[in-house]
Amino acid sequence: MQLKQIVTEPDPYAPYLLSQGIQTGNLVFVSGQAGYGDDGKIVEGDFLTQGRRAFKNLERALKSGG
Repeated sequence: MQLKQIVTEPDPYAPYLLSQGIQTGNLVFVSGQAGYGDDGKIVEGDFLTQGRRAFKNLERALKSGG
């Protein structure tokens, strides 16, 4: 099977040569997501604010993987 790297815009992991996920066939494997903003920095706020942002980042990675 062919592997496809999942890339999002912005991709805060790019400077670290990390992948947000891998797609193979109809499966998508995603890495852990942090509560980072579009600038690559952790968003300010409490646990709930950062958690919501982490799930938004997870959603973006999954959408990029189809």
